[in-house]
Amino acid sequence: MKTGSFFYEKGGTMKLFIGCSSVDFMEKEKYRHLLNPLLDIDKLEVILGGATSGLMQLVYQMCKEKKVPITFVVHQTYQEETENYVHQQVLAASTTMDRSKYCYQKSDFCLFLNGGIGTFCEFFSFLEEKRTAKDENYPIYIYNEDHSFDVLYQLLEDMEQRKVASRKDLFELCEFIDSQEELIEKIKNLNGSDMK
Repeated sequence: MKTGSFFYEKGGTMKLFIGCSSVDFMEKEKYRHLLNPLLDIDKLEVILGGATSGLMQLVYQMCKEKKVPITFVVHQTYQEETENYVHQQVLAASTTMDRSKYCYQKSDFCLFLNGGIGTFCEFFSFLEEKRTAKDENYPIYIYNEDHSFDVLYQLLEDMEQRKVASRKDLFELCEFIDSQEELIEKIKNLNGSDMK
């Protein structure tokens, strides 16, 4: 179990890891409607894997506009790319596995938005860490309003049907959320925070 997280300090700072795409060709602007109220939640800090392109860049820009503290956790290959960005800190990891591990350990909960290989890798890393650590106090949210994670849901269902993983180890450790309102309400209820 994690200690010192906001679950044990009602009203404390919430550290949110956001896993999402770094690819520029996706329609990132449609996520503003979700990020606006999300980043207005009081006492929120964001942990992000980078910021130079794609949906990650939009998250970074909106954090900067709203003065939400942000920490970049990047693979050492991409450390230079973050030098011109305003941030709380940049942490460089020598492997992507170390990067994912740090993001999990330093965040109180996570949110996965539309993404590709890196996002899926982070999701499975977080899910397995939560499962093996029996970390009941670590919410994993998958935002699926745009159906970008339908294939992930189907994959998890397939694992359950083939009996290579139990429903408990799949769907009870993470939560697929289909609306902005539901997501914001769940996050606000984590520690009783109010909107700014």
